[in-house]
Amino acid sequence: MKSNDAAGATAAHSGTRNGAALRAADAFRADAIRFRDLVTAEATQTRVKTLFAQGLQTRGPLELNLGDRLGDL
Repeated sequence: MKSNDAAGATAAHSGTRNGAALRAADAFRADAIRFRDLVTAEATQTRVKTLFAQGLQTRGPLELNLGDRLGDL
């Protein structure tokens, strides 16, 4: 590869990783705040406690069929 080709390739990929564009830092922070708000919500805490009581983090029917079980909560 010629040196000017390498420079062009580097410029074309700046701001990307594996061809995917990276989001702005503000978007990551907003997502983190939204995630924190959802995880700390009372409804979420209740669902998590119920899942742990039913066997979450223990290999068994709950974990093997988690998608189906989440809809039942």
